[in-house]
Amino acid sequence: MTNKFAIDRLEAAIDCILAAETLADAESNVAERFSARAYQLVSAAIYSLKGEEDPQAAEPVY
Repeated sequence: MTNKFAIDRLEAAIDCILAAETLADAESNVAERFSARAYQLVSAAIYSLKGEEDPQAAEPVY
């Protein structure tokens, strides 16, 4: 059984991490936002895999 939601979130987190790495020198503020978003996405994936409600789901998305 696969968890499509979790897989999608992890793939998006990878994209955010790569973007943060690319922008780390040029625009650290933007890189920091991508990094924070990656954390949110990984957290959502983990809660989904555990079958639990994400307590951070109501937090704003950058």
